[in-house]
Amino acid sequence: MLVKQLEVGNMDNFCYIVACPKTNKAAIIDPGADKGRILNYINEHSLTVEYILATHFHFDHTEVAPSLRQETGARLAMHEADIAYYQQEVDVVLHDGDIIRIGDTVRLDVLHTRDIPPAGSVSMEKASSLPATPSLWAIAAAPTCPMGIDPPWVRQSADSCCCRKIR
Repeated sequence: MLVKQLEVGNMDNFCYIVACPKTNKAAIIDPGADKGRILNYINEHSLTVEYILATHFHFDHTEVAPSLRQETGARLAMHEADIAYYQQEVDVVLHDGDIIRIGDTVRLDVLHTRDIPPAGSVSMEKASSLPATPSLWAIAAAPTCPMGIDPPWVRQSADSCCCRKIR
């Protein structure tokens, strides 16, 4: 599995690009800003974007999602609890326990958390046959570290906060 972390916008947020090394199919997670930078990475690595995944509806995680959707033809996915608050079109409504497959080797499990009011957020956890690595998983938008939110499930895994760089 290929994983790229990009710092986007001016709110200390990260966008992730997750790709299957066999097929070059990819997902963009939380494209909050810097569309050009995200597209440059996609194009430089000849990736085909299948999904744009929003962990929650806030603009700092979704601002460039509609334009990336239009430009790449990818399907925009968001949890059902966030749909009412998001004022753009969504192609795939996510539910707790859903599985997102990207190419042949990447599987992300959808976990609904309730850490960002009013709707909550979704974390995408690695769940594939690939060996576990102490890095990205889970990709979780809920713990916005600059605000001091650090729920118990984040404290259990220092690698799960989207506001921390991948080691």
